[in-house]
Amino acid sequence: MNDPVLDQPDIAIYNRGYVLLEGGSKAKGMPLITQAAMAGQPHAISTLIWVNVLDDQINEALANYEKCTKPAHAWIEAESRRLATIRGLRADDRSQIIDSYKYQISNFKSNAALAFLADKQEATALKMWAEAAKDHGHIESRFYPIFHQKKNDPAAVMTHLSQNFHPEELKALITELSDASKKSSGWFRDWANQSIGVLKEVDLKAMSGAAAFAGAWMASRAYNNYIQDQNEEAMEEAVDGFFNWMGDFFG
Repeated sequence: MNDPVLDQPDIAIYNRGYVLLEGGSKAKGMPLITQAAMAGQPHAISTLIWVNVLDDQINEALANYEKCTKPAHAWIEAESRRLATIRGLRADDRSQIIDSYKYQISNFKSNAALAFLADKQEATALKMWAEAAKDHGHIESRFYPIFHQKKNDPAAVMTHLSQNFHPEELKALITELSDASKKSSGWFRDWANQSIGVLKEVDLKAMSGAAAFAGAWMASRAYNNYIQDQNEEAMEEAVDGFFNWMGDFFG
């Protein structure tokens, strides 16, 4: 029996495309994702722009953001009206579903901000991240600017991260950034590797004693393991090692 909440053509098209993409059939999956994105389906737009950025298709990412933003708002309004016709769907549940779609607007805005940064439109990128963080607390939009703006001051990065993110949030974010960089090419790969590299450049003067020495060593080892060993098991060990060190910052 079909779930009436998900029984919507654009959602079905996107889901089929996403399954294909995740299953390794990118050539078959992306046309479906693009079709759903052009219709305004918010998750599809997020995925389309994200893949554009990973594939170093910066101009395509910028163009798709411009093409899809207005349709996304119209799609959410239409979907809200459709959900209101579903018998048995509580108002609170309907509101949560619509909020999840609105969150995707911040998500694809954050993804597009990377493309604007790659296109040397830094002020626009930072403004978009600020909007996404303000509108929905979008976590990547709070995370990405830190590395970009403070990359020349690693100790400030560590202080800011420790004060504004939970350790589990950071672990998920940095793992995601590391994994994404392995799948990417061009600008994003370089930017992600540089961002992760900031973490090994912690100023020893900002820490103290044996813990400082061990922490810097763990950070360096985590980073070098990531760069030198691209297999998943080594990546997990590297990130775990790094976050054992991060524990010192959070107490």
